[in-house]
Amino acid sequence: MNYSTHPYVLLQEKAVEPPYECKSDYQIYRELATAMGHPEVFEMDEFAYMKLWLDTDGARAQGLTYEEMMDKKAMRFVKEGFVFAEGGVFATATGRAQFYNEAPKPAMSYGQEWNPDHERTAFWEPPHEAWHENPLHEKYPFNLLQVHPKWRTHSQWWDVPMLEEISGPPTMHINPADAGKKGIAEGDTVKIFNDRGYVVMTANLNDGVQPGTITVPKGWEKGQFIDGHYQDLTSRVMHPMINNSAFFDALVDVEKM
Repeated sequence: MNYSTHPYVLLQEKAVEPPYECKSDYQIYRELATAMGHPEVFEMDEFAYMKLWLDTDGARAQGLTYEEMMDKKAMRFVKEGFVFAEGGVFATATGRAQFYNEAPKPAMSYGQEWNPDHERTAFWEPPHEAWHENPLHEKYPFNLLQVHPKWRTHSQWWDVPMLEEISGPPTMHINPADAGKKGIAEGDTVKIFNDRGYVVMTANLNDGVQPGTITVPKGWEKGQFIDGHYQDLTSRVMHPMINNSAFFDALVDVEKM
């Protein structure tokens, strides 16, 4: 049973029998509890556990029941019109969705400068670094993008031998026109670098990459690159309001090794 940033509770049904030593999350919880000397904590099976979660006043108030879940496989737990309803579910003073905040505050205040008007209305500002009008662009002419590889979820499964065999080593992708200017051919070993660090990997020429851009796969550990690491290229600059960094906001250059 699962839901995320949407108003539905979804039933995740087993599609195939678990191969080899695969276990469900619940089985792992139960075995951990047993190993720690508390088998009674998870003595029920998965279905009884779901019933436990749905047999509450909060679930009943939203019309959620175990029987309906097993029948419909998906249940809406936030009713239509909740955005404007009194006593809504948002963490605001009114409990409703607010598109204008009279008194915005940073997620973490440490005396930083920020513009409250930017938190009330739509605005635009150039990237901190990866911008063609940035003087640094003359020294480092490529925008660095991190892409999601097919064979992993973020940094999960980085050490699974079968997936490593399928995916091969981490590879940089560059437009052929840019590669030609740098004397880079398919399969060459290249070094991507800026003032913060560098990473060494093989090159792939890809017409799908926009000129002026280099892409590298995310989720690899340091020892899997020929040398260096792609995260050494990213910036530590944080947004003053939400304390988040832009991993795509990085300028680099590349050279054949």
